[in-house]
Amino acid sequence: MKQEQFIRHYQPLWDQLELWLDYQQIPNKQRERDGLTEPELDFPRAYRQLCHHLALAQSRMYSPC
Repeated sequence: MKQEQFIRHYQPLWDQLELWLDYQQIPNKQRERDGLTEPELDFPRAYRQLCHHLALAQSRMYSPC
């Protein structure tokens, strides 16, 4: 798989994980005030997948974007 294909294929998961992490940085008071709900994500599973993607990218010697 070429690097561009790899990125296109896994980008949705990376974006979802980024949204979840951003949400975790918002203070509880602000969450309640703004009526924000936590994005759905099985964090342990997503984190394992992310680590696997990193290992694949490194083993394939993809360049950092």
